[in-house]
Amino acid sequence: MVHSLEWSNIDRLLYFRGKIYIPWTLDLYRKIIALCYDTKITSHPSHWKMLELVSHNYWWPQMFQYIR
Repeated sequence: MVHSLEWSNIDRLLYFRGKIYIPWTLDLYRKIIALCYDTKITSHPSHWKMLELVSHNYWWPQMFQYIR
């Protein structure tokens, strides 16, 4: 059980500051980024837009360094 104002556990998902926490899994990182990159609405976003899109729902440590 998580006991913190920043962390919560809802429906078997771990959240950090209201965003789904993604543990270190390179394949999962790639899948999440591909989902955001390949949408018709975004049309191949820039680095900063991609970071904004991914971080809207997800969080992992040092994600800004991974999304380039």
